[in-house]
Amino acid sequence: MSLSILLSSFPPGVEEHAVIQQTGLPILETIASKSPQIFLEADDTLVHKFNVKISGLLKSKSPVCRWFGAYLAKMSVDASPLILKSHGATWANILIHILELPEPPVTTQIAVQALSSIFANTVGKSELTREITTPRLPAYLKLLLNKLKDIVKGFTSGSSNASANQTTVLIPTLVKALTRVLRQQSTSFRPFSGGFHTCLVDLLNQSISSPASIPDELLQDICTAYVCLHMSATKGTEAEEWRSACIAVINEIHITADQLAIKYVREDNANSSSNNNYNRHPVLNLQPAGFNTSASASPESVSPLAYVKHFEVLFCLLTSFFTTPTKISVKMPLGAIEDLTDRLYSISRYTTKQPVLDKTLYSIFLSVMDKVHVLVTALNITLLPVVGNSVLEHFDMLLHHISALCDGADQTVQLVLLQFVSKLLVQVSVVPKSYTQTVSRLIHPISTSLVTDRTTSDPRFQQLSDFISNSKAFQNPVPSYVNNVVSEFFTAVLKTMPDLPLNIRAEIDRYFIFSSNQSGLNTSALYPGNLARYSVAPMAARLDSGLGLASSLIHPRLPPLAVSTQNLTKTASIDPSATNGIASQPENTHEDDLYHSHTSITTTTTEYQAQLSSHPSQTMEIDELPAPVEPTPASIARKELPPPLVTNRPSEPIVAPPTPASQPAPNQPVQQLVDDVVPLPAPTVAPTYAPDSDSDDDVEIPIIIDADSDSDEDM
Repeated sequence: MSLSILLSSFPPGVEEHAVIQQTGLPILETIASKSPQIFLEADDTLVHKFNVKISGLLKSKSPVCRWFGAYLAKMSVDASPLILKSHGATWANILIHILELPEPPVTTQIAVQALSSIFANTVGKSELTREITTPRLPAYLKLLLNKLKDIVKGFTSGSSNASANQTTVLIPTLVKALTRVLRQQSTSFRPFSGGFHTCLVDLLNQSISSPASIPDELLQDICTAYVCLHMSATKGTEAEEWRSACIAVINEIHITADQLAIKYVREDNANSSSNNNYNRHPVLNLQPAGFNTSASASPESVSPLAYVKHFEVLFCLLTSFFTTPTKISVKMPLGAIEDLTDRLYSISRYTTKQPVLDKTLYSIFLSVMDKVHVLVTALNITLLPVVGNSVLEHFDMLLHHISALCDGADQTVQLVLLQFVSKLLVQVSVVPKSYTQTVSRLIHPISTSLVTDRTTSDPRFQQLSDFISNSKAFQNPVPSYVNNVVSEFFTAVLKTMPDLPLNIRAEIDRYFIFSSNQSGLNTSALYPGNLARYSVAPMAARLDSGLGLASSLIHPRLPPLAVSTQNLTKTASIDPSATNGIASQPENTHEDDLYHSHTSITTTTTEYQAQLSSHPSQTMEIDELPAPVEPTPASIARKELPPPLVTNRPSEPIVAPPTPASQPAPNQPVQQLVDDVVPLPAPTVAPTYAPDSDSDDDVEIPIIIDADSDSDEDM
């Protein structure tokens, strides 16, 4: 469909509601599918008529026509820079006027998106920025911010009328539009950053007090916008603003933990809030969890469940600091984050309880802390790709807490902790032997539960005769996501812990065999460890699905390491009546034989001679040559030597080649030869290689990036 056909869909003067309903959607689909070719193929006259038509729709009195015109304007400026240059300023003026009118939310929404596209497409183009964006951006930001403040005010006042509920659909559009301008024109946004910060904090409070009103996707957009506020700071202070905002969120989490733990546990001095040198005054001014600040309630009277959403919002905000790109290099407070992790991990069932405590509330408190442990572990998983090896300074603390938390924890908590340990071990090339016992405490209960729980626990079913013949009918299959997490953890352990005890390693191999994990078995065969007494390669080859990796471990197809020669068999005959001379030898029929010519050697008293027996079948090994003796007047004869046998499998025995048919049989008389003998070839000695000094005894030591010793570390 060409642009002329699209224009014919709207006869002049016809802008009725029915025409938009019939042709609006096909027109939008055509422009979206054929953009920008549909504008490049049309001449300037058709493009101008199309732009004029859009201007007419934007000026229409019908909200539906204005909605349709704003949609066409957005798609046109995204597709053609020429349309943006010719009609961008005109449409921006009309769209700003539409925002000033009491339009339906759907019309206001598309008008905001169209203006956002117009201003975004002028970034990096000084002429268009000067003509379109600079004169209109302040009015645009003021309108958006006022609309957002009105919606937030309706939230805080508790308004429940229909109009207030309808305007809430504008929050995602307004937040995204303001964030887009904040990233692209941060200097122009600076006068509005304070009002935007206030609106974002109010929305965070609303997500805590009324979670249903703020969906998860909108909460993520709010957190991203909060992180981007540092871009509008004074030039040169952006990094400090980012760091201060991050530490403020960490302080809010500490304050919430204080309110939650004060009634149930007694934290030791190492984890108390008075010894970690942090400012505990609220910076975000968030409402306390579960109650209104104007009421006379106290944190002790609030149920532990009221803190769950509070922690979720704060951790979502803190995680956004490490997932949102920044324009400048920032100093990450890694020490403050790990101190927070240390404190929250310490609050568990092993922490000292208060003397007078209701058991039911204490059980609820432990379930809330399990949720907090999942949140802080997810934060560290997100943090690992950002900080890299810098987290290894806290490796001992993290592994100590994870080993204690996994003992008897819920499966959800265990899986998240194992996922974290897997990614943590990847940062370490070789785990020191001192951590073997700690990691073993993680492996044993997991491998035992996953393998033994596959069968039913009812003893009556185990007595059935069909249990052996049809055991799958009595098995409880392990979910795939559980197998994935556990396999990743076991694989990381095999690669980084060569000193793992044999019984623990056997449990890992047993799990891989029970779960038919071919990749895990191959990894176990490739990393046998320092204490290995067996190899799982045969089992891996049996379960191989055709890749041949495990089979190649058992039967490598490699070139020979060195050329080896077999021990040759020698036959001799002594005839006292023989005279000096060279006896005739059987003609060699093999042209490629290495020993096709013979040279006579005159025996002397100083040379080594082979002491040969008078029997034709007597043999002697090369390595067993006797001491030199005086030569006898007898003639010594030897048969022609076969070529050396080369093998590429040193472990296989070397078999001597069969006796050629041309040589005399053992029972036949041997031809008499004279004193001249056939020379023995020097035995080929396999080259010896000096062992690499770094191959066996040296242990690779992981390099840990040192950070500040203070609790508030900079990465």
